[in-house]
Amino acid sequence: MPERRQEPLRFGIFAEGSRSPRGARVDYFEQIWRELLPRLVGRPAPALVFPIDKASIEAMNPASPKSTGRGESLDDRIRRELLNTPFDCVIVAWDLHPSLASAMTPPQCRWNETLRLYEGLAREGSMLPPEWLKSARAKLQELQARVVPSARGAPPRLERHGIYALCMAPEFEGLLTRSEANVRAALGAAELRIKDWPSWRADPQGREAKELLNRAINTLRALPKNKQPKIFGQINGDMKNAHHEWAARILKVATEDSQRQAALSGHPIAARLTELLPR
Repeated sequence: MPERRQEPLRFGIFAEGSRSPRGARVDYFEQIWRELLPRLVGRPAPALVFPIDKASIEAMNPASPKSTGRGESLDDRIRRELLNTPFDCVIVAWDLHPSLASAMTPPQCRWNETLRLYEGLAREGSMLPPEWLKSARAKLQELQARVVPSARGAPPRLERHGIYALCMAPEFEGLLTRSEANVRAALGAAELRIKDWPSWRADPQGREAKELLNRAINTLRALPKNKQPKIFGQINGDMKNAHHEWAARILKVATEDSQRQAALSGHPIAARLTELLPR
């Protein structure tokens, strides 16, 4: 009797960010996580994507100061979304900086943030369904048993009820600024000599990367209207008020050229996605 073919896992991504305003022509958050990033790393798209605030991770920590604006905890959000649209496993993606941890917590690094995620998911009183809670506790035990953070047995493999961490360090904008040539192509400035164009550093991180993109965008926007690249007639604002639009543009342009795609796919965020997403 032939073996039954196993159905692929239906996985979702809970990523830090926000959807485009209701009524917008395109939901750029959805486009980034469900289309462009999987295309960049050559992996299947998730079935579902959900925007989260980093505060939802901190809300799971019983020791963190209570605040009225903290909102729904991540474990409660996962449980609620499962009731609405079932899925088999999830990837949680969030920026390392800025930190929401109190001054009493260990120094901020990707390892500590990942531990805090699983400690919150696996805590007493967690709202995760039983099988998901069992999986989160097993993952926490495995992490705590490591002699050093890098001492893992094998790369992760998506399994039913699993929750997988993508702590983005360098932060998400570091992926966007990985290649100056790609940014120039995305902004329509590949062939332009531009006065006051910002000096590009290798792998700028966090706020530095966001500010670098801001300066590049605003330098071009300061040109006379008839000299601005055409894309500036399609995207209003900069990285402060059109963050997802510019991010989607930069990623889209990268996927249209093999050399630009290779430049971005070597970034740590892309490398981790390549590792996590199914082949």
